[in-house]
Amino acid sequence: MEHKSLLLLSIAFFMSILASDVSAESNILGWEKAKWGMTQGQVRKIYDIQWSNDGKKRCFWNQKIDIKDQKFIVYFWFDQESPTGRLYKVSLASMTYDARDDSMYDNVLYALIRRYGKPDSTEVTGGECSLNCYRFATWMKSSGKLTLKISEAGYQSTYKTIFCHINYISTESNTN
Repeated sequence: MEHKSLLLLSIAFFMSILASDVSAESNILGWEKAKWGMTQGQVRKIYDIQWSNDGKKRCFWNQKIDIKDQKFIVYFWFDQESPTGRLYKVSLASMTYDARDDSMYDNVLYALIRRYGKPDSTEVTGGECSLNCYRFATWMKSSGKLTLKISEAGYQSTYKTIFCHINYISTESNTN
């Protein structure tokens, strides 16, 4: 009886893995409800966004989102700074000052893998992950590219500062 239970549990586990790959999104058409090519005016009807004051053609959402217990600021990038500017990129940025380990990267990466499947490429630069280390994961789809970048900025006693950037980019736009 114990062997049958173990066999059924193993089958259920492998079926869930297969199901997660099958349910992975086959394309990146934007971020959440904001789709590539939408005007700034259309995106503003969905999200409470404002133009940033840094001279870049981007708006920020007045609310942070949560991905695996990390708070992210969301930026919407347009080809021109006007209500008719077209969406071509969405960036999510998070900074953690008191990270004890690399679990933030692993948690965010796992969440993206569950949604988009296995990344097309991964890379670690800077040798052992310490100061000035970068970790990348990239997903390429026909209408969009997704990149995850984690960089470690410094240490204070047993804690380290980690920056996390997630970029959703239209592959149909020349404005990168």
